[in-house]
Amino acid sequence: MFFRFSGGKGVSVGAAVALMLGWRFCLPCMVCFFLLFALTKIVSVCSMGSAVLMPILALLEGLPTTEVLLTAGVAALVLVRHRQNLRRLLRGREPRFRPAKKSPPLREEEERR
Repeated sequence: MFFRFSGGKGVSVGAAVALMLGWRFCLPCMVCFFLLFALTKIVSVCSMGSAVLMPILALLEGLPTTEVLLTAGVAALVLVRHRQNLRRLLRGREPRFRPAKKSPPLREEEERR
C-alpha cells in the first residue's frame, strides 16, 4: 500500500465484501468501525469488531447461505490475521492510533534534487 501501512489488506477485502452486499450491510459495519475507533483509538479492535458484525448482519438480513458463509469466512480471516493483536490486547500492550507528525520542510538544497 502506498500509505506505508503494513496491514489492513484483509480488512479492506472485508470492507469490499460488505460494500458488494449493499449499503444496508456496509453502513452498520462502518458505523461499528468508527464508533469503536472513537471509543478505543485501537484500529485492530475496530477491524475485528466490524468483521464479527458482518456474519451477524448477514443472518439478520436473511441473506443466502453462501453469502452468510462468505461473510463468516472473511470474519474468520480477519480474526486469524489479528492473532498477535489479540495477544497484545490481552496484555494491555496494543498501540493506539496516533497521527503521524508532520515532516519538517525541505531545505532549498534538497528541493533542487
